Amino acid sequence: MGKVSSTRGFPVPPKGKEIQTALVNGTLYYHRLGTAQAADAKIYARPDQPTWIVGGGLDESRRYLFVVTSKGTDKNELYIADLGDPLKPNLQAAIKPVVTGHDANYRALGVVNGRLYLQVDKDAPNRKIVSAPVETPGPKYWHDVIPEGKTAIQSADLVAGRLGVLTLEDVAATIRLYSLDGRDARAIPLPGLGTASGVAGRFDRPEVFYDYQSMLTPYEVLQFDPASGSSRPFEPPHLTFDPTQFEMERVFYNSKDGTRVPMFIAHRKGMVRDGSNPTMLYAYGGFRRPDRSGLLAGAHRLVGDGRRVRAAEYPRWQRVRRGLASRRDVREKAECVRRLHRGRRVPDSREDHVS
Repeated sequence: MGKVSSTRGFPVPPKGKEIQTALVNGTLYYHRLGTAQAADAKIYARPDQPTWIVGGGLDESRRYLFVVTSKGTDKNELYIADLGDPLKPNLQAAIKPVVTGHDANYRALGVVNGRLYLQVDKDAPNRKIVSAPVETPGPKYWHDVIPEGKTAIQSADLVAGRLGVLTLEDVAATIRLYSLDGRDARAIPLPGLGTASGVAGRFDRPEVFYDYQSMLTPYEVLQFDPASGSSRPFEPPHLTFDPTQFEMERVFYNSKDGTRVPMFIAHRKGMVRDGSNPTMLYAYGGFRRPDRSGLLAGAHRLVGDGRRVRAAEYPRWQRVRRGLASRRDVREKAECVRRLHRGRRVPDSREDHVS
């Protein structure tokens, strides 16, 4: 079955008109590796909606096909087809709707023991995980596995026989492995306060992989062993500085509207807090995508020079929905600076850079 994949494409434009021709009539195909593209079998298309984006993919077992349609980068429809034997897939299998109407975001995680697992944000802005019988996958039959919480679910996947869920808690990554009924959860100990983009692996294998980075740690991939509860670097990065000479902390301050904003601060160990330390302040958040804590290129040189780096992280997914203007960002940065002044971490007007 590894020789077969689902692909999507558009009609071949006229020769010489590749740039001028609009990308319309997207189509999902079934392709067998080693064969000509012209031999691909058409699986799904929407000629009645030529501007819709059509995509899809197979679950881990290669038995179930998920079809997605969207009008842009946000909100989608979801369909499912049972192809039967992965070695001899039924390409004429009925494609059944799971959800239609493009009213929210729906992501299929996979099918286990006859149940379809989904990540959704319908009536749940912070997202939740639901499941339903694969034969009746519609919302009427959904059961909440992991209800919406106070912290937003960033991603979820079926790995190592469990549900791996990444959330942001005060803008620091937390990864938990849940049982399929959502009742039992164990956290993966991360190296520190930092960022992750989710978990990866197979449901039928014990290995769990995740990435991690922080203001003092470059991007790296780690492998978690559920049996021992420990992680090890999959391919350790080559460091050009000694991170043990530095430390990072998370503090909080209130913005003008009273929102509690987390701020990460990195500095050399033992630095005296006398209000004389030059500072680089970085803050961003927008388009429902908060900028997470990561290694700022060259920042360790500033920190090693006795300076401090701050990254203020805004829970913008809340503010964007309230339609606040960009000038609020400027006010929040000003509050961030005042918080640093009160802690005698920086001088009154000697910031090296504010972005």
